[in-house]
Amino acid sequence: DEAGRTIGLTFFVDPGQRVHVRHIEFTGVTRTRDDVLRREMRQLEGATLSTTALVRSEQRLRRLPYVEEAKVETTPVPGVDDQVDVTVAVKEGPSAQIGGGIGYSQSQSFVLNGEYVDSNVFGSGERIAAQLNGGSYSRIYSFSHTQPYVTLDGISRTLSVSYSDVSRLTSSFSEFKTSTYAGSMEFGYPIAERASVFSGLSYQYADLATVSDSSSQLRDWVRRNGDYYFRRVGSDSVLGTRIDMVELTAGIVYDTRDRYLFAERGAMHRLTFGVTVPGSAIQFATASYRGQQFLRFDKVPVLRRVLFGAPSPRWSAAAPRPTRSGC
Repeated sequence: DEAGRTIGLTFFVDPGQRVHVRHIEFTGVTRTRDDVLRREMRQLEGATLSTTALVRSEQRLRRLPYVEEAKVETTPVPGVDDQVDVTVAVKEGPSAQIGGGIGYSQSQSFVLNGEYVDSNVFGSGERIAAQLNGGSYSRIYSFSHTQPYVTLDGISRTLSVSYSDVSRLTSSFSEFKTSTYAGSMEFGYPIAERASVFSGLSYQYADLATVSDSSSQLRDWVRRNGDYYFRRVGSDSVLGTRIDMVELTAGIVYDTRDRYLFAERGAMHRLTFGVTVPGSAIQFATASYRGQQFLRFDKVPVLRRVLFGAPSPRWSAAAPRPTRSGC
């Protein structure tokens, strides 16, 4: 169109032959089962070769806590024009961690802690974690087990149990004694490639006992909450309460981190809501948010973390549970 000074372009596309994947093979693997790695692949055997699926498969493998590196290569099948084999070179990392320590402070006296975590138990991809924290005024034990693939759809399940025995918070606090037993079960379900929802149920039983030297605020709280009791132990009068609570939790997770450990880019956001069911000794509702944003400056990974609903502003490896108060 000379008057409008425009031209029209017509593109003729000659489609090529589609290429399919014949086999997918993993190399460099010594501990992890084949099916554990294969379920993370978005490129499937027998399917059309997709660059997007190959890249996403690499990313998902790198995000496994027991994989340090994964690299995908394609090789044409000799004598065939429309087939390739996919080779995934995997570098496994340590899956188990063990640690512990001993310390002393004026407020807590001696403190002992230990932890064992294995994110790839017997090469199954399942995770177990055991923790021990003990001191002059408290003892806490916990154990959890996570199955990331209960079903082929990617539904995950986490079971956890814990026990704590606390006599006082610090040396400056008034004396009391509480024993707490807790157990929980949580399921997660993926709703998108990088997002999932979760819901869970937890039960907690606590026995809180106070003596005549305990603070009046604490003894008043014991009288108002739970099934309180009064008894004598020798010359001491004990005022205590027994508390049963069932809590429902639900939330959503959005995770774009390039790696599970030592991420260099991406973000992780987790929003959680919790509420006790009717009939629980204490009624409360909670809401918490945890956010992580990973950036790189001159090849130096930087972490910016945001926590809401946390009782302490200190940096930590995981967001603590929000403070709860009976109502």
